[in-house]
Amino acid sequence: MHLKPVETVQDTPTFATADPTILGPIPMEHGLILAAIIFAIGLCGVMVRRNFLFMLMSLEIMMSAAGLAFIVAGSHWLSADGQIMFIFILTLAAAEASLGLAILLQFYHRRGHLDVDSANEMRG
Repeated sequence: MHLKPVETVQDTPTFATADPTILGPIPMEHGLILAAIIFAIGLCGVMVRRNFLFMLMSLEIMMSAAGLAFIVAGSHWLSADGQIMFIFILTLAAAEASLGLAILLQFYHRRGHLDVDSANEMRG
């Protein structure tokens, strides 16, 4: 039994040009702008909020935005490096969340509130 090779047609349109309702890949600029907007939202949350829990959540938002930037850049250059860096960022975010929540629990246990401005009054 001999198998015939599959013939390819040279001038077939790609899926993006064949049907205008199907979207193509997202441009790198749009992904990086979205990551910058998300990072700015997280940065505003860190700077404006005085509650320790909201500051931790804003830090998580900022790290997610950095991970999104790595993913977008990696997909633009067809490299897996962006995904590898995102795994490292997720690991860092998990460690930051666990340590931050442990500090938050101790702070709340000692103070009874989560206002960060009163942290400068702590005794060493």
